[in-house]
Amino acid sequence: MLDEAAQATNEEASPAAGGRKRMVMLGVLAGVMAVEGLVVFVLVKHFSASASPSEAQAASQNGLVSTEGHKAEPDLELKIGEFRIQNRKGQQAYTLDFTVFATIPTRQDAQAAGSGGGPGAAEGRPEDAVVAAKAAKIKDRFSRVVRAMDPERFAEPDLASLRSKLKEELGEVLGADVKIKEVLLTDFSCTPEN
Repeated sequence: MLDEAAQATNEEASPAAGGRKRMVMLGVLAGVMAVEGLVVFVLVKHFSASASPSEAQAASQNGLVSTEGHKAEPDLELKIGEFRIQNRKGQQAYTLDFTVFATIPTRQDAQAAGSGGGPGAAEGRPEDAVVAAKAAKIKDRFSRVVRAMDPERFAEPDLASLRSKLKEELGEVLGADVKIKEVLLTDFSCTPEN
């Protein structure tokens, strides 16, 4: 009988111990979930505070101009010329063929052309006359730049080195007459000479 009584007490104690273990596990699980929720809340609060809309700045490239209430006019392209220049620097000689355009602000065109100017008055712009008047000087400067460059610069995918040098030279030649925003190269080819 003693064995039966001891067995009965052990059976009654086992379910209570298993229930207690389950309660402790559920408590630990709930605690871990609460801590995770708190961490997520703090991180979201931190990152959303650093990206507040009041600090954000909108780019105004070819969009609405807030002071004028209409769409800003795009930049105009001014053809500088077509060039064929040799580069003999290095082991191999190369012939470069390219056309150069420069982007200028539309406002500059309208102000320089007077009341009859504007985006529709693309031909006969004062900038065209300035470029035509300085065509030989531009060609000379561009030839110097191309001849002085290392041939591996012509293999750049965006030709950034050549563009920046040509923009610099163009800015010096044209001076304050024409404000150059960007130099564009079209029909670019670099062929080795035999």
